[in-house]
Amino acid sequence: MSLNYITRANKELFKNIIRELSDQTSKKFDSDTKTFQQLDHWKDNQLLDTVADRYASSKRDTTYLTKSELVNLMDWKLNIGTFRPTLPKLIKSNDEETVKEVTKSGFKMLLGFFKDLPSDFWSVATADQLADYKKHIRQAMKELCKLKGVGPATSSLIMCCLYKIQPKFTPPFFSDESFMYYVIDPTKPGEKIKYSVKEYVEELLPVYFKLLRNDPESTFWQLERGGWAVKYFSLYKDDKLVNIKSPYGDSEEWESFQKGEEEDSTEPPKKKKRAA
Repeated sequence: MSLNYITRANKELFKNIIRELSDQTSKKFDSDTKTFQQLDHWKDNQLLDTVADRYASSKRDTTYLTKSELVNLMDWKLNIGTFRPTLPKLIKSNDEETVKEVTKSGFKMLLGFFKDLPSDFWSVATADQLADYKKHIRQAMKELCKLKGVGPATSSLIMCCLYKIQPKFTPPFFSDESFMYYVIDPTKPGEKIKYSVKEYVEELLPVYFKLLRNDPESTFWQLERGGWAVKYFSLYKDDKLVNIKSPYGDSEEWESFQKGEEEDSTEPPKKKKRAA
């Protein structure tokens, strides 16, 4: 897994894919006011700024999401990944105060922990310290999953809202394609994502830990979007992404990288067979 390819995919491929997907649908979001591309921009900018402002206003204690923000996040998630028709209704069945209180509680668990981590954490963290990080992520996910319609994948997306506050430590989105790229062994056809907390914490996060140790200046956010873009492009380049050109050309090296075969000095250990 070349960090150079992943970084370039994040910078040069991700937003091109978002724009193409947006152009392919007339569907509007956020009370019929935003295209998918505009919704993506809102998620990455306005929402993160709002969450950070709330944190500053709380004297750096915690922050929260509103129900409408949670609805928008779910719409974004379902349109970038697998659509699950029951989830929008479940998300909308949460009341405003519950969304605010549960997200406030989940965010506080993480922010209190992140405050005490050193800036060079990813370079120096011991196995015990990484286990402690995973423990806090697990606890926050459990809290956020109290909301109706929120499972491990959506809870990870909610946690991503802390990115403007703590970019170094905010965990990655549990997207289908990034998990497929980073974890699932391409030589084992038929493997499926279970969408479990254990799968996220014990299989996906350790891959990111190794990448961040090699490049502490990267973030989960960047690595997740890069992995997502690489996998999504490899799956749909001959179909719905036919109008998008690879930023890497058509070299054999790029073709093997898309399959997770390309190696260099920054590569974490090869993907292992997953436990049944």
